[in-house]
Amino acid sequence: MVKKGFPMFKQLCIIALSVVALSAQELHFKSTQDKTMLIELYSSEGCSSCPRAEKWLNAFTHNPAVFKTVIPLAFHVSYWNRLGWNDVFAKSSFDERQRDYRAMGHTSSVYTPQFVVNAQEYRGWFEGEPLSLPEQKSGILEANIDKERVSVSYQDSTKNYTLHSALLGFGLVSQVKNGENGGRILEHDFVVLEHKSESFNKGHRVSTKLSSSVIAKRYAYVIWLSEPDTGAIIQATGGWL
Repeated sequence: MVKKGFPMFKQLCIIALSVVALSAQELHFKSTQDKTMLIELYSSEGCSSCPRAEKWLNAFTHNPAVFKTVIPLAFHVSYWNRLGWNDVFAKSSFDERQRDYRAMGHTSSVYTPQFVVNAQEYRGWFEGEPLSLPEQKSGILEANIDKERVSVSYQDSTKNYTLHSALLGFGLVSQVKNGENGGRILEHDFVVLEHKSESFNKGHRVSTKLSSSVIAKRYAYVIWLSEPDTGAIIQATGGWL
């Protein structure tokens, strides 16, 4: 039995080594001069209206513009967890981010599903309106990512910004047993597994790379800059890991 299993074990070792080698490669992400559209969806597995919104967001996976001119993010909030189902992707810090938008006047209220596009509430999704923003030159944002670090640079070195980093998971599947979506199988892409923010000044910063214990079919890494006081999005970039 041991001998018969050895070839498969050998294949698994080769696959594992290939994954490690891939993750160790340095990646380079670079925005265009035009401002990237950052789409934030605030969602929950406990919300019966959210799967349709996530399905719409998931479709960007096959859009050639993804990570070039548009970057979708799915923040799962935790305030639904007390209503029958514990969303394993939810974090209270995402609740706080959503509430901050309300406090700064960028959104009218806090609800799910809620879309925020470049820090402004977007209700057009509910009416089936096409998503569009006026073209705006925002400068080039670049990131070099290796196994442990992320080096970020932005061409405007005269101002202080907030640097955001997010690790995204794709191909995630949940079998929901309770709550409004009880009995449903939910599929998720662009899920924010980890997020952090830190100060960014003089046009450059080296940051520790985010990691997660969540096993996804695929991962992506996104960085963006915002105004410290207003939360306004300055520029964003990212790509597949």
